Amino acid sequence: MPICFFILQFNHQDAVSIEATNLSYSIRTNQQGKLLPILNDCSIRIPSGQLWMLLGPNGCGKSTLLKIFAGLLRPTAGRVSVRMPKSFVFQNPDHQVVMPTVEGDVAFGLGKFNLSEDEVRSRVIQSLTAVGMSSYIHRPVQTLSGGQKQRVAIAGALAEACKVLLLDELTTFLDEVDQAGVIKAVKSSLKSSEDVTALWVTHRLEELEYADGAIYMEDGNVMMVGDAVTIRDFILARQASYIKLINS
Repeated sequence: MPICFFILQFNHQDAVSIEATNLSYSIRTNQQGKLLPILNDCSIRIPSGQLWMLLGPNGCGKSTLLKIFAGLLRPTAGRVSVRMPKSFVFQNPDHQVVMPTVEGDVAFGLGKFNLSEDEVRSRVIQSLTAVGMSSYIHRPVQTLSGGQKQRVAIAGALAEACKVLLLDELTTFLDEVDQAGVIKAVKSSLKSSEDVTALWVTHRLEELEYADGAIYMEDGNVMMVGDAVTIRDFILARQASYIKLINS
């Protein structure tokens, strides 16, 4: 199948926060060392201060690519550059929210910095405000909904002054209200700091309306990179072709 690859043109002065060049990743499938390719020669550039989405069918390699950007996996070949500091937010918030109160959880990662109590509290309040959770600062985490926990996890990353948010299908386990709340919180946090960039893995086409740009993958290949409308139309056309093929 031919690869349709469209590159957005950025001005030289535009900062790029995430970049992959000819990136490949394979895993060994047996003791004889046979390699199974997961990613094939992927190249993308994501400008600073924007929310981008990474889409594709299950098993296409999008979560693997995100984990490489997070440093959780090492590529087999190619080059990766991600602005630091970066933070990876998991699909299941219960894997990331660890302290008993909202304030304690957002402040948890700040222990590695030499900050005064006033500085810690200021960062906690600012980050919770950015995700619309400032009124929950004293709430026990166990009383929060899944979407609220996700927003607390994002606030924790923002409190550590991360420059890149890597977000792995945050709305998978959430109802419609929490889905909207989480994605709007991410968008709001980027508006409050033009220096933060987010890459969001999703399979929901409706979430593209919030994106500044998007990437579509199939079978370990980057098929298209472009604006959100172009990517949505491309995916819908491919879905229509597939339905026509199986019905013919």
